[in-house]
Amino acid sequence: MEGPWTRDEASASGQVFEDRVCALLTEQSRGQLHVFRPLLDRGVDALLHRLSDGAYIPVQAKGRSSLRKGQVQLLVDADSVADDLVVIVGGEIIDGGLGPTFLVVPTPDFRRLALLTSADGVPEYSM
Repeated sequence: MEGPWTRDEASASGQVFEDRVCALLTEQSRGQLHVFRPLLDRGVDALLHRLSDGAYIPVQAKGRSSLRKGQVQLLVDADSVADDLVVIVGGEIIDGGLGPTFLVVPTPDFRRLALLTSADGVPEYSM
């Protein structure tokens, strides 16, 4: 399929972004990162196991299918970035792959740098 993702396909585009990020991490680490995917969506999209030191790194992937003024805009419910151990990976999904620019940031830095607003009374971060 070609062309931009539609609003009705947002869930599918998010899943594709997560899959592509996990594959890219595995490929670029040459197997030094093992990627585990949860069966249920509970705010962590992948758990990385770094073989060099045994560390486990929870990852939340935030993919977007279009740019706003040339940038990837992230709107994230405040409740979903409460765990300080999670690393947020944000980027653009494009036909055939991922866009050239990524945001990779620990959640404490994300909360500090993002703009805290609300939508219909629900707190959310915008970056």
